[in-house]
Amino acid sequence: MVGGDALIGAQDKQGRWEFRKKDNSTWGKHFDPWVYSRWIRTFALISDAMPAERRERWQKALELGYGGIAKSELTRVHNISSHHAMGLYVAGKALNHPEWCEQATAFLIRVADAQDPAGFWSENVGPVVHYDSVYIDALGTYYGMAHDTRVLLALERAAAFHSNFTYP
Repeated sequence: MVGGDALIGAQDKQGRWEFRKKDNSTWGKHFDPWVYSRWIRTFALISDAMPAERRERWQKALELGYGGIAKSELTRVHNISSHHAMGLYVAGKALNHPEWCEQATAFLIRVADAQDPAGFWSENVGPVVHYDSVYIDALGTYYGMAHDTRVLLALERAAAFHSNFTYP
């Protein structure tokens, strides 16, 4: 719980954090999809065992962040927005926001539909082989929770593509 408390302490009024790179340079405030998705999944696992005051504090902070994500982060299919959508689905379930589940589902269907028939996603031109793992993680986690067969073909194609892909 100390980790989540630290995240709350570092949030700005919109629920964002400073994006700091390895070289200590920054890219400004943003909703970090990997931090948020892991934080909400942790909340979903431990919330019933948390002291009420801390649970309420976490819930308020998660609702702040996911409210911002729902409002501004699902504008175009991209690896980052795909991960945000998966987290938004979990947040909808864990925080009782069915509208977030509906929004996330619609977006993740768009992600599955945007996949090349050969089994990869493209950002700009050609496959984004490394970032495919982000798309696969988002769709696979969503599928594991929702059992939505509309994303299953994209996962199967991605598995076949990556089983056959090797770098020259």
